[in-house]
Amino acid sequence: MLVYHQPGATHEVPAFGLAGQTTLTLLRVRGGRLLHVVLNRTPWGLHVRACGEDPGAAEAAGIDALRTRFTAVVIGGAIASLGGVYLALAELDLYSDGMTAGPGHRARCRHLRSLDTAGSNGAALFFGFFSALQFSLQRAGVPSELMQALPYLAAVIALAGFAGRVRAPASDGVPYVRS
Repeated sequence: MLVYHQPGATHEVPAFGLAGQTTLTLLRVRGGRLLHVVLNRTPWGLHVRACGEDPGAAEAAGIDALRTRFTAVVIGGAIASLGGVYLALAELDLYSDGMTAGPGHRARCRHLRSLDTAGSNGAALFFGFFSALQFSLQRAGVPSELMQALPYLAAVIALAGFAGRVRAPASDGVPYVRS
């Protein structure tokens, strides 16, 4: 409020001049590719995947499973927070408590939990498409009830199309305690 003279107001992140693409959008594309390379082509990525499948076996191989899992969770949280930063700074130009509650819950799909970066990028584009479609339909005069149901319809389509094809790591959600 002190800087922008009204609560919740922020400046838009400047564009690179690439047909309206913002800095954060470009970082998202580059970051997705970088994350894919790191998780699939580096020893640390192999350690993360091993700790997700069987932390006990990873410990037996000399990997500190607790440290690796903690580091991966912190990095994942930092990456996820960029979505909120984008929404507040580049998309809406304001911040409001709870503004990411809906998209944040929809983003927690099996692709994101399975370390499948190509699938998670596809899921992000899929839900992004339906989000953009919702705004386009609003301008076209489609009833608000249909627009409110659109995210749930997208989730049903995603579940019908990907159910059974993606497997989360075996130790997903299971706390690991050294014995």
